[in-house]
Amino acid sequence: MRTTESTSTLSAHDKLWQAGEQHQTDNTERDLLRVRERNRAHILEQLAGDIDIFTIMHSIVESIQEEDTGSICTILLYDKETNTLGSGVGPGMPKFYNDAIDGISVGEGIGSCGTAAFSKQLVTVDDIGTHPYWAAFKELAFKAGVQSCWSQPILSSKGEMVGTFAIYHREPRTPEPVDLERIAYGARFANLAIENRRNRAEILEHRNHLEKLVAERTEALRHANEELEAFSYSVSHDLRAPLRAIAGFSNIMIEDYSDKLDADGQKTLNTIVVNALRMGTLIDDILSFSKLSRAEKINTELDMKAIFRNVYDELIRQEPAGHKVVFELGELAPSFGDQAMIAQVVTNFVSNALKYSRNTSETHIIVSSTDNGDSTTYSVKDNGAGFDEKYKNKLFKIFSRLHNDRDFEGTGIGLSIVKKVIERHGGTVSAEGELGKGATFSFSLPKA
Repeated sequence: MRTTESTSTLSAHDKLWQAGEQHQTDNTERDLLRVRERNRAHILEQLAGDIDIFTIMHSIVESIQEEDTGSICTILLYDKETNTLGSGVGPGMPKFYNDAIDGISVGEGIGSCGTAAFSKQLVTVDDIGTHPYWAAFKELAFKAGVQSCWSQPILSSKGEMVGTFAIYHREPRTPEPVDLERIAYGARFANLAIENRRNRAEILEHRNHLEKLVAERTEALRHANEELEAFSYSVSHDLRAPLRAIAGFSNIMIEDYSDKLDADGQKTLNTIVVNALRMGTLIDDILSFSKLSRAEKINTELDMKAIFRNVYDELIRQEPAGHKVVFELGELAPSFGDQAMIAQVVTNFVSNALKYSRNTSETHIIVSSTDNGDSTTYSVKDNGAGFDEKYKNKLFKIFSRLHNDRDFEGTGIGLSIVKKVIERHGGTVSAEGELGKGATFSFSLPKA
């Protein structure tokens, strides 16, 4: 009975001891997990920021060393051109050791790291003093105070060699499963850091290349604008003079020699004068269109109702005396933009409404505005000639006209100028119409 009691007592003690050991193991594992998660969060924060690659690799190395107390970790980077390893981090190794292995060749039997990089497989050397891979380096290792080295290749997402992650110990040591998991974890994080920074470098290089291209294109555009300006001056100067001469001499012929010309001759001279004047107007419109891109835009608060009223009052004075016009100007929301440019837009819209409704018995023009939330649309509606909807896409293109000169005068540039001005303001233009039933032309301006 005493023997049985003694055996039962020992068995209970064993169970208590085992339970204590298991509890201690569980606590240790939980502590390691907390350490890893803390370090993982710190490294991810560095990866998300603008931290250099060596600082991040230093954090990775220190995180593994904190988990495996007494270990010494290094990261070496692979140079494909020279087929060597080096330029990494190894804060726990002496400087002379790091300097000695910087630029070490990759190949079978060249230490743990050189062999791991060559084979793209984990290499574990439990005892540096007896392993053939370290025959040429063991004295260097002993001087640094290390006797075992496990090296894990760092492979990119494409399976390409980018470096090695190594764990050293100061005594001969065989890796346990937790050690193998730890070195694989370190290598994965090292690859994440390397690829992250390489991708950033590629993006930066691409961005710099794009910025260079933009600078080159901007300079080319500046030169082109200068040439266009010179051409515009040449057009305005060299073409205007002969046009004035044609119109002037034709008028002299009409005034001084009309009695010597028959009706056909007088009609021919009048046609020359009209077309010379029309050519002058066309030149003016082309110059106005070309200058829009270079004109400085001065943004101010715009009283849109006052702009429409002033433009209409000026244009109505130029209309034929018998042209009856009803002009309805609603309450227009104010806007923001260049006063002169927007006045030019309004002039085009109102003058077109007057021109294309001139053949009606009584012209009706209605001006209104619509709030679109982030922008305001201003519309000019008339009861004039209108247009076929299938051709509406041509309206705002330069030199595109839906009516011939015999019916309505014009150069086909006015609406192109409108489109260019409104787009410079960040707005849009549109038109709706029906043949014989009038049209509505609109432009929008963003709110300030």
